[in-house]
Amino acid sequence: MVYIPRDKFNTELRIKVQNVLKDAYNGLSSGFTTEFNESAHARVHVHVRTVPGQVNDVNIATLEAKLSALMQSWDDNYQKCYSIMWVSNKPTL
Repeated sequence: MVYIPRDKFNTELRIKVQNVLKDAYNGLSSGFTTEFNESAHARVHVHVRTVPGQVNDVNIATLEAKLSALMQSWDDNYQKCYSIMWVSNKPTL
């Protein structure tokens, strides 16, 4: 189950998420269902088909970091860099 901010959800991002999950679990293919409700997030249930006994051990923290990075836009990264620069160069009184 992957929650994607509704304003960032699109087919291209969903396919990237599926591919990351498929690669992480050594999957052969993947399918999905998507649910939109009043929430600020789209809920995507990704089904990864694997060969029994050939599923990779997955570091969940690393997988979450990869998925999170996929959802970051150029604007998000710019804002993050700008904030870091502002804090590190903030004048002291």
